Amino acid sequence: MKFEPAWEALGEKRYIGVRRVVSMDQLPAVISRAADAAAELLRSTGRESRGGLLVRYLTIDMPSRIKIDVGFCVEEPINLDENGIFGTLPAGCYGTLKYVDASDGVAANARLIDWIGSTGAAMRVRRSEDGDVFDGRFELYSEPTIEGSVTLVKAGILVEGTCFNDTKPSARVDPK
Repeated sequence: MKFEPAWEALGEKRYIGVRRVVSMDQLPAVISRAADAAAELLRSTGRESRGGLLVRYLTIDMPSRIKIDVGFCVEEPINLDENGIFGTLPAGCYGTLKYVDASDGVAANARLIDWIGSTGAAMRVRRSEDGDVFDGRFELYSEPTIEGSVTLVKAGILVEGTCFNDTKPSARVDPK
């Protein structure tokens, strides 16, 4: 199954979960353990998830330091103890790409970044001493199919501008 990158206007996504800082080689194992911790956190609140697992990439300094939130989308803000975090993925225009196998994530994200660059759109990212800080970068994992064999993943990166009818973002215009 081959998917093409696309522009997508996404609304704000509230989530609860756990925050981790890992290296690239630790990422798959840490996401798996963090997903279990986030699921337990969600159960403890008595709330229901609004979809599958969300991995938000906050800061990336490849390959040694990646700061992520791993959690589940929720309807309303939730007060949590020190073991959990409540976060918000901002609304906006995202370049997105779906892929099927989580192990293809690095290649899929590289393809998405290349595609965004080829359109002339600017990612909402800034450099800091800790690495590249993304205003909105995520992977959203679908619930497994009945057979449990396929999990669809959607990667997204927030860009400057506004999407109209899922077309290339327009330039940001400041009202005067």
